[in-house]
Amino acid sequence: IVHEQRYPALVHLARIPELQVLEEQSAGLLVGACVTISTLKGHAEKHQSSQQFYRVLFEQLEYNASRQVQNQATLGGHVLNHSRKHTSDILPILY
Repeated sequence: IVHEQRYPALVHLARIPELQVLEEQSAGLLVGACVTISTLKGHAEKHQSSQQFYRVLFEQLEYNASRQVQNQATLGGHVLNHSRKHTSDILPILY
């Protein structure tokens, strides 16, 4: 069934710059909700030789999903999906 509804505005979350941020800060790593798993994995891979946190994060992200899924899946989506089920292997690393 197709519902024909018209909306005055459509927000594409990937176009909100604050949700795409991935940067080192003095308090830790700031990761926006729309950062893809593959982007986070690439960042962790680049820094894994300097800190154990990144090594552990990279190892976990490496086995999290297929490359195609990692390229589309976001950290925010992962957190929302798995926080209800308590099945995420990534969430304990981030806390």
